[in-house]
Amino acid sequence: MMKLRVLVLGGSGRIGSLVRRSWARETGTTFTFQTRHPSPMHQSDIVWNVLSEPPDALGTVPPFDCMGVLSGIVRRPGADLSLNTAIGSACIAAAAQYGIGHVLLASSSAVYGSYSDDPFSERDPLEPVNDYGRAKHAMEVACHTQARASGVHLYCLRIGNVAGADAPLLYWA
Repeated sequence: MMKLRVLVLGGSGRIGSLVRRSWARETGTTFTFQTRHPSPMHQSDIVWNVLSEPPDALGTVPPFDCMGVLSGIVRRPGADLSLNTAIGSACIAAAAQYGIGHVLLASSSAVYGSYSDDPFSERDPLEPVNDYGRAKHAMEVACHTQARASGVHLYCLRIGNVAGADAPLLYWA
């Protein structure tokens, strides 16, 4: 059986750190993580600011089957949320350049808005009510267009909450 090779961008962020620990036990998949800064704890990481040119390392390792993008700008005062589109776009461009045919891009359930008390479905209308939701929606639209034009299959994961990564859950106890 051939192992699946996955490049995970955002390996040092809040969600990326949790994913790294959890997926380390996965036996049928080889994960390579991207971080912005070198770490003695994770020497096999690919160091890359995704808003700059991809490093040569992406072209010298065996090819990746897919890319998971956890990188992004989170809600906080003064954050330039429009960078989420730039980050997503850079990742799709890198995937196309290096023959990575599938990209899972972290988005947010904030793209739905707050018009329903029922759980949302993928087919529900997107009506974001805040800047964060609007920025993630703009990212999805731009990245889907770019991915189709590049021949990359894009999947947006609309995350609502990740236990252990979101401040409110840390303080509920």
